[in-house]
Amino acid sequence: MHPFVERINERAKGELVINLLGGIEVIGGWDQPDAIRDGVVDIFLHYDDTSRFPAGNSVFYTDLTGPEMRESGLYTLLAEMYEREQKLKYLGMGVGPTKLYIWLQDSIETPYDLIGLKFRGSPAWNDVLKAFGIAGVMMPDAEVYTALDQGLIDGAIIPTTSVWYSGVQEVVSYVIEPGFWRSSWKFLVNLDSWNRVPSHLQELVMDVVIELEVEQLERDVVKDKEFMQNILDSGIEVIRFSPSDTQWFVDTAYDSMWEKILKAHPVEGPKLKERAGQ
Repeated sequence: MHPFVERINERAKGELVINLLGGIEVIGGWDQPDAIRDGVVDIFLHYDDTSRFPAGNSVFYTDLTGPEMRESGLYTLLAEMYEREQKLKYLGMGVGPTKLYIWLQDSIETPYDLIGLKFRGSPAWNDVLKAFGIAGVMMPDAEVYTALDQGLIDGAIIPTTSVWYSGVQEVVSYVIEPGFWRSSWKFLVNLDSWNRVPSHLQELVMDVVIELEVEQLERDVVKDKEFMQNILDSGIEVIRFSPSDTQWFVDTAYDSMWEKILKAHPVEGPKLKERAGQ
């Protein structure tokens, strides 16, 4: 968020000023969607739309980059849906693609061995946990390390960067490859606030978002590989399934979430899936 705010404030030369208030210490994560819709804040970086607007998560269940989403038409369709159904302006992606991985305390031989295990639950991935036969235990991010350390859960779905920054590699022993989905963030603006911005400044904002999509893609791909290598160097072992089990594992991860989108959006859902390359 900082590079975005800094570039806008510098280039707008006082015509548009974005004041960065903070994150979850200002407004709780699950309260942020209501805050942006109600105009409490004008713009924010948002992650999960599972319960309120499943279509919003279509950008996560794809291997397309931000620029590729614009080329495929996924961005345009999703932006139209956000405006029409959520009264929000979708600007684009805020962070490059970082895969999510399953981290475990004990080794398994097939994805079917996940059945009956306990993981940290979240509305963002409870559907895939159910598809894998995993029991979700709801808890905030800050408690995952302790829960793993104390054996309250058997594993967790976490992006590489979050594992490294939180130290979770200290309390797990295995990671399943390949990863799936993408851990990223979306720039969303209250639609009334956006419509009050003059057109030349709207164009400036969009130019910055598109610039950052490219820059952060290049940076985050490298950074993600570095973090994963550091984690593996710390002693984490990689679990790889047979080709057929790997295919089932990846297909289940994606299909379980697209099923939710298709059910919630029977008309636009198939179009979103097609433009997402799924």
